[in-house]
Amino acid sequence: MQTDHPVVRDHIITLDRYPHLKEDQSLHDAVEIIKSYTHAPEERLAYSALFILDSNNRLVGWA
Repeated sequence: MQTDHPVVRDHIITLDRYPHLKEDQSLHDAVEIIKSYTHAPEERLAYSALFILDSNNRLVGWA
């Protein structure tokens, strides 16, 4: 008998649904991007960090 075990891929937030920007974008861009990810009705921020990507869309850090 095999039991069901949750796997990571069933619970990830894909990059297109998480705030991210390129490493050469401005701090102003970073603020605007993270502010665009909010929860209604209070418009609270949905995330407290941004992924930083290089020109090849590889993760190089987070802020």
